[in-house]
Amino acid sequence: IPFGPGATVFNRFVPNPNLKPQETETIEAGIGFSFNNLFTSEDSLETKGTLFRIEGKNFIDQVVNQTEGFFVTCFPFIPGDCDGTTTSVNVPNARLWESEVETTYENTFLMAGAGYSHIDGKDEDTGNHLGVLAPDQFTFHTEFKLHNINAVVG
Repeated sequence: IPFGPGATVFNRFVPNPNLKPQETETIEAGIGFSFNNLFTSEDSLETKGTLFRIEGKNFIDQVVNQTEGFFVTCFPFIPGDCDGTTTSVNVPNARLWESEVETTYENTFLMAGAGYSHIDGKDEDTGNHLGVLAPDQFTFHTEFKLHNINAVVG
């Protein structure tokens, strides 16, 4: 991370030779709806939602150790003073849960959709949150249909 002239902060990966393969069991449930001819005779609306629950044994998580408080606990202009590490570790008992929802509207001229997903997880033994999980995601897409040249722009 360039911090300024002459100052760089590093986060180095530290291998873990004792890392075990993770094992997971997933339960998934979902529901979807499809509606046709809502506003015109050639349009449709599709909506679906899914819930996941994952039980993990030896779940592979990441631990990041980074100095906090530049100029308080470290001085970034001293090489190595603010450096940190990242390593992979096993979480013996992990539980994750995820939800996703997506909807798409389509007619003869366009397709538009949006989606949202959320994942969270904890170490069942300590109650700590897992560190490798993705942040909430929002997705949007739009496509305009160009019938004259059999293409879409989106």
